[in-house]
Amino acid sequence: MFTPKERRKNPRLRTLKGGRVIFGKRLCTFDCVVRDRSERGARLKVVSPEFVPNSFFLNIPKEEFEVEAVVKHRADGEIGVELSP
Repeated sequence: MFTPKERRKNPRLRTLKGGRVIFGKRLCTFDCVVRDRSERGARLKVVSPEFVPNSFFLNIPKEEFEVEAVVKHRADGEIGVELSP
């Protein structure tokens, strides 16, 4: 069976956590599900990926985690983001 080569420096770990996409001077939010995450990136499940701006804050309330994120790709109800260090 063929396995695609992993291009990430830090492999993503599967997770299933509720999160928030925050933007527009912190006045606009979307709920999301964090499907997997690494030190520098994440894959988010969102209802309408086309309405998520190219940069935003990703908040995971249960972890008291918030970081700036930049969208790297959008596909089928999901977005891949790079997280700021």
